[in-house]
Amino acid sequence: MGAQPIGFEALGVAFLLVSVVIAISRGLGLGLERQLLVGAARTLLQLSLVGYLLGWVFQASVWYWTPLLLGGMLAAGVHTAGSRTAHSVPGSIGRLALAMGVGSLLVLLIVIFAILQPDPWFSARETVPIFGMILGNSMIAASLAMERYGADLKARRGEVEAALSLGLPVRQAAASIFRGAIQAALTPSISSMMVVGVVQLPGMMTGQLLAGADPTQAVRYQIVVMYMTTSAAGITAALTVLLCERGCFTRAHQFAVE
Repeated sequence: MGAQPIGFEALGVAFLLVSVVIAISRGLGLGLERQLLVGAARTLLQLSLVGYLLGWVFQASVWYWTPLLLGGMLAAGVHTAGSRTAHSVPGSIGRLALAMGVGSLLVLLIVIFAILQPDPWFSARETVPIFGMILGNSMIAASLAMERYGADLKARRGEVEAALSLGLPVRQAAASIFRGAIQAALTPSISSMMVVGVVQLPGMMTGQLLAGADPTQAVRYQIVVMYMTTSAAGITAALTVLLCERGCFTRAHQFAVE
């Protein structure tokens, strides 16, 4: 027997959990009360709208709704990643879009056609949730990679310029910055893989268990999720840094911007 359906009363009780954090913020003078309230309200509104939209799309079962939804999700993800990146590079939005699009869609295609194999292949019921998990990790990786690369390049510009003046190519002159940005972007995914099943039971696995699914199947689905999100994060991070490098330096191995 699975868990009971969640009604509006249960959602109200769940909000009390956020209220505890609001009380802590107020008591300690953190000043986060408004952000927590807005975040809780947006969570309720956005997820409710998505739930109704997905319910309609699942019933419609028309192929073109799937790419439209994926495109909208990707656009929102690129916008969010760009807004979080303080140390941007020239053409940062376009570079983020390319890196996240390639990283996310490549992994999605492999998962859909080689692992899940839904029938029909364009089924939004499988494709949209899977893409959401992949895109979320790609967005975080892209943000971390671009932020770290831009910040380190700015802080160590003199060091890089000195190396370039000695005739070193860009990749060698900024090698530690290049590697550090990708490593920083992959750290959350690696940390999650290290503790999954021991410290943390991730959302997809927990949801399946609460729905009464066989634990072994729930575990296998979660393994696929961990592998696919880590792959998407790695591909996206590497592409982001490569594209940032092209935006920050000229083909003559000089800084493109002052």
